[in-house]
Amino acid sequence: MNKIKAFFLSIKQGFADINLVAADGKAKILLRPIIVMGVLAYGAYYVSDKFEVQKSEIEGKISSQRMQKSKIAGYDGLKASVSRLEEGFPDVKLKTEWLFGLVIDIFREQGIGYEFGGGQKEESNDVFTVTTLPVKFTTSYSKLGALCAAIENSGKFVRITDLKVDKSTSELGLVNVEMNLSTAFLKEKSF
Repeated sequence: MNKIKAFFLSIKQGFADINLVAADGKAKILLRPIIVMGVLAYGAYYVSDKFEVQKSEIEGKISSQRMQKSKIAGYDGLKASVSRLEEGFPDVKLKTEWLFGLVIDIFREQGIGYEFGGGQKEESNDVFTVTTLPVKFTTSYSKLGALCAAIENSGKFVRITDLKVDKSTSELGLVNVEMNLSTAFLKEKSF
């Protein structure tokens, strides 16, 4: 508390000294310190403005680096997701055998006889090759339902893309089915 009183007393004494000098008519003596203080104040303002600009640039760079770090983390997460998805696609090197083998296995498991309705058909773009295999067979409605469920829920990336069901004219309670099974092969895995 005494230091604060001493500070205000020294300021009060300083103003009293200034009044005394001004009253003696020697105001020119005060002019030089006032000009120096003005120049110093302007210099301090100029330097602090430069520091403010530098501080602002540094804060901008830090913000940019934080944003980049969060974007990289997001990119890494998406990259991992895409890699997991890509693992679900069959290997393009096995393109010829893979879909045939899958059809043979699933139809054998379901106890349904079949015949292939032609060769594989392929459509491509820059990323995927979609392969479709037509299959024909005769079965009951219940076995058809079980077969469709087995194909769609197999965990393999294969889908029924076309299904035509006609009532069998020769066998009571059976249906003639034409089905297209399709899968996609990545031309090249991205990661």
